[in-house]
Amino acid sequence: METHPRKGMLIMETPWTHEIPEPSSCAGIWRRIASLPGELLVFLILIAAMNLHLLGIGTGHPWIYLPDAVHSGEWWRLVTHPFVHVSWYHLALDAGAFWLLYKNLDEKRAFRKLLIAIVCGGAGLLGAVLFSADIAKTGLCGLSGTAHGLMAYAGLEMTLPRRSRRVGLVTFLLVFVKSVYEAATGTVVFDFMHMGLCGSPLAICHLGGVIGGVVAFGFTLLKIPGRIELSGTSMVHPCKLPKHNIAQRVYETRRCRQ
Repeated sequence: METHPRKGMLIMETPWTHEIPEPSSCAGIWRRIASLPGELLVFLILIAAMNLHLLGIGTGHPWIYLPDAVHSGEWWRLVTHPFVHVSWYHLALDAGAFWLLYKNLDEKRAFRKLLIAIVCGGAGLLGAVLFSADIAKTGLCGLSGTAHGLMAYAGLEMTLPRRSRRVGLVTFLLVFVKSVYEAATGTVVFDFMHMGLCGSPLAICHLGGVIGGVVAFGFTLLKIPGRIELSGTSMVHPCKLPKHNIAQRVYETRRCRQ
């Protein structure tokens, strides 16, 4: 409120505000989901569909990997079993790790990223089938084997730029040593903390996933022309690189040929 300078009148000040209506949170969530890359959208749909039993709808049994069922012709279990989880805790732990690792790989080409995930998951399944007698009784589900493989791949991926080489090496060694220990003892590290909410984990599938990650990294590094485009990595002519840095020389040489 103020006084008019000439007439001594009181004038009420009423601030004028215009509130822009915010879009509903649901609409924002749907837009973010719709903007996901194609393969991540498929993963999200599969994760939602394969875990309806956590909401009390149906059961996850028709989707988990069971050797006898697959031999009987139920081949879809090969595709669906990684996306099934036994509890909300199991889902958050495995699917959360898988989502973050997959989404943040330096490899940006969708087909190659999908191939990397398939190799990691397939190697984890193969390890369990070959070396775990319990798989016939308990079956196999969950994304932990694939997530271990992606972590191994991500660690090796970080060893290419010099600035992150040490972190990448430590990351890879941690997941590798952890997986070897679990395979040797048959016990998952920190299993006592899960309180049975992850079912009966088959530890060998973690090492299988790590081996799959190593194989996928070696394949993409040495066999595919036009290796990954590393974010923030400056291009250097391969002839100017140190002779001992063979991996980087191969990487840059293939980039120059594109």
